[in-house]
Amino acid sequence: HFHALALAALAWPAARAAPPVMPFPSRPITIVVMFPPGGVADLVARLAAAELASLWGQPVTVDNRAGANGQIAAELVARSVPDGHTLMLASDAAMSINPLVYARLRYDPKQDFVPVCQMVTAAVYLFVHPGVPATSLPELVAWLKAHPGRAAYGSYGLGSSPHLLTETFKQMTGTDLLHVPYKGTADAMPALLNGEIQVLMSLQGPTLPLVQAGRLKVLAAFSAQRQPAMPDVPTAAEQGVPLEGGGWFGIVAPRATPPAVVERLSHALSGLARSPGFHGRVVLPFGVEAVGRPAAAFAEQLAHDEQRYARMVKAANVRLDAL
Repeated sequence: HFHALALAALAWPAARAAPPVMPFPSRPITIVVMFPPGGVADLVARLAAAELASLWGQPVTVDNRAGANGQIAAELVARSVPDGHTLMLASDAAMSINPLVYARLRYDPKQDFVPVCQMVTAAVYLFVHPGVPATSLPELVAWLKAHPGRAAYGSYGLGSSPHLLTETFKQMTGTDLLHVPYKGTADAMPALLNGEIQVLMSLQGPTLPLVQAGRLKVLAAFSAQRQPAMPDVPTAAEQGVPLEGGGWFGIVAPRATPPAVVERLSHALSGLARSPGFHGRVVLPFGVEAVGRPAAAFAEQLAHDEQRYARMVKAANVRLDAL
């Protein structure tokens, strides 16, 4: 079923042709964010808002609508006027994973949205509590096999990237871990630090000081290459587990937004992602990579993600009821 779905995945279409529009922007712009304030996605949205306001002289506000794995924010933006004045800061989970794991979804990523600009990508790392007697993935696998069902891992909720990745990791390594879902990093990371869970796959975020202080151990990067922020951390593939996973955050607009407006937004946002200020505020502190992929390249990435996640969902055997 999922394999057929992956094979049948259509390329993400570009914005539909539309009649000429009023000058853009002609009123304030809103960027809806599907996460609470304080994380890297929220910061990206706020920097995008400041950049667009500065370029075009119109107010740009950020509206945080967290909950239901992004469905609340997505539904709101999908039903807004498609003229470029309402945008969404989206994640790979909202655009590529949700349609595969929810039996009923309040929005359709392909039918309701057009890609504007992929802002950042981020590698996923495997963190463990310092009490776990392992300094590498093979040692962790050996320890987990010696204690089946005793260790727990955290995620950002059912169907989130860490949930899918860890379930795939379990399948590949023949290990058994209890799943404990949290609302996000803000809940899961403290749970790992205080030993409620033993394992967490997560973006780097502000973890470097915790690793340096010995409060966290990081065993692997689930990326194609070692990451500049943690060059001493080997990839999972280097340690015999050929698994890659990473997230991204990007701006999307309602599907019928005129192509000229999408192009104008895409150009401005990809410029921001490549700027030194963005590098200093987002890339260095959070360990993400600024990509600034404009609309067409972002659409290609979405088509690639659709197939990759379909394979992972099938492997992890994850299916959820609507929230």
